[in-house]
Amino acid sequence: MDRPTRLLVLVIAALALSVSLTVADAGAKAHACKPVTVRVGGNDFSYPVKVLKGNVTCKVARSTLKHFIAGSSSPRGWACFRGHSADRFAAKCASTGRSHKTIQASNPIAG
Repeated sequence: MDRPTRLLVLVIAALALSVSLTVADAGAKAHACKPVTVRVGGNDFSYPVKVLKGNVTCKVARSTLKHFIAGSSSPRGWACFRGHSADRFAAKCASTGRSHKTIQASNPIAG
């Protein structure tokens, strides 16, 4: 192959990879899960749960957030932090692996 042909093949391969990664990421849309209820200091608080990015089941999202909110330590494979002041979330976790998953517990439901 001559140089222009190799360059064209390389460009086409890069575009194909880019499109495939975009399509794969588009398949994992954000979705809401049932709230998780956590007892803190003798009081029960319910937090709406959302999967913001990545392919995460509601069962995994709810158990991960409940573990962090109740115990203040991130579960294995996740990096979690709490919201403060004007943040609209109570807790947010991101996967530490290469898959880039993000889940969130919104501020507690009043009532």
